Amino acid sequence: MGLLIDGQWLATEPPEAEQPPHTVLDGWIRRDGSSPFAATAGRYHLWVSTDCQWSRRVLITRSLLGLETFLPTSEALPGRDANGWGFAEGPADVQSTNGRVALHQVYTAGDPAFTGRATVPLLWDRELGRLVSNTTTDIIRMLIVELAAHKTTSADLLPDDKREEIDWLNNWVEHRVRMGCQRVQRAKSPDAAEHARESLSAAMERLCKRLKAHRYLVGDELTEADVLLYPFLTRFRGDCCPSAQADPAPLQNYPELAAYVADLARHPSFEHA
Repeated sequence: MGLLIDGQWLATEPPEAEQPPHTVLDGWIRRDGSSPFAATAGRYHLWVSTDCQWSRRVLITRSLLGLETFLPTSEALPGRDANGWGFAEGPADVQSTNGRVALHQVYTAGDPAFTGRATVPLLWDRELGRLVSNTTTDIIRMLIVELAAHKTTSADLLPDDKREEIDWLNNWVEHRVRMGCQRVQRAKSPDAAEHARESLSAAMERLCKRLKAHRYLVGDELTEADVLLYPFLTRFRGDCCPSAQADPAPLQNYPELAAYVADLARHPSFEHA
């Protein structure tokens, strides 16, 4: 994947034990002006790739809230090379090479000493020329909460009376479903793989039970929980666990989830992402 260390790009990562601590991007847009990143129109930019499920979560949220004008994007060129994600153009002070700007150049434009992986999505402050965040769940919360005054739709993805349930469900899905799939993939023995498959299948059945009662995960209106789950399920439909040893049952074995994905796929915000 490649790595930046003190602003220098390494196409081949050194062993993890030899890497210095990675830079943490914990900037946060605040609608009350209590951070350096005010919720101001024309100020922020997103670097994304539609090939990345984390980027797709942010793009779906942006579309559901009608923030396309407030928050423009740059989409990665197809494929990655030795320089990682590439874009047709970068920030004003970053020059392209053969019509391509590497994402790691955007990172070092915002922080010349950045250490870590140059990943998408990336939230960029054009006014300050700084990196804000590359954590998907943080970016989504900023769009929902801190930019609420700028949305152009009536979508409420984090209702106050359901926030606690959504927080719990997001955490449960991350650990039991998404990471559950990884545990199947990375199992080192047939017994371990079978145990991981059984645990993942139980989690999927639990989601099916929710969907028997409601159209969406937390009731009959779309919420952040649906946004976070959907891209994972689209991968699960195709080939969540590619190795022959670690191939869990396809999504069609879970009819409620299959119908749920098909329903969401017809929604313009999900379809276009």
